[in-house]
Amino acid sequence: MLCTSGVQVILRRIDCHHALALVDCMGAVWISGWNQRARPYLNNAIHVGDQLISIHGQVVETAKMAHKLIKHCEDEEKLTFVIRRMPHGKVFAIRRLVDGEDLGIYCNGGTAEIVTVHPEGLAGQHGLTSKGPSASGDDFCNWVLTEINNRPLNLFFKDNEIEHRLNAVGRDISIVVQPMDFVTELKRSLKATYKNYKDFLVQ
Repeated sequence: MLCTSGVQVILRRIDCHHALALVDCMGAVWISGWNQRARPYLNNAIHVGDQLISIHGQVVETAKMAHKLIKHCEDEEKLTFVIRRMPHGKVFAIRRLVDGEDLGIYCNGGTAEIVTVHPEGLAGQHGLTSKGPSASGDDFCNWVLTEINNRPLNLFFKDNEIEHRLNAVGRDISIVVQPMDFVTELKRSLKATYKNYKDFLVQ
């Protein structure tokens, strides 16, 4: 995530065409989801909040352009993507001293939006704060959990999914957080771009 030039990700066309949700927001092209039922293995290659830089060496300026590049390659041809790994995100690896130990993370009404991080709690001791820099760079805003233990979270939240994941059995837990303003824009753009946006919600 600290790499500014991007990393290469090689995917088959069949795994991307009609399966990858790309959106335009904040002056760039972003991965906002994928068809997890049809292409579950994309979980291992991409993340919600990755920035798409180029496909096959051609700089991508819009999501529409990216989909055209994907569409017009040969069926079995492998596509080389250059992406920036979640440039607005932060990853925290946390180890509990005992099973079930509270992380000190308090979310808004069962959603993934973090409203408070106890400074003496486990997450606080590992560097997580209640607020972080906004993606727009204008201010600070709340963090939103987007991954727990290397599994993406539904951007539109589902029941008590967040709480269940945070309280999962085991002492080691990893979380990814991204700024609230950025996640809000991803969600808005996803709904505006895809009528079937629910097909691209990952969890």
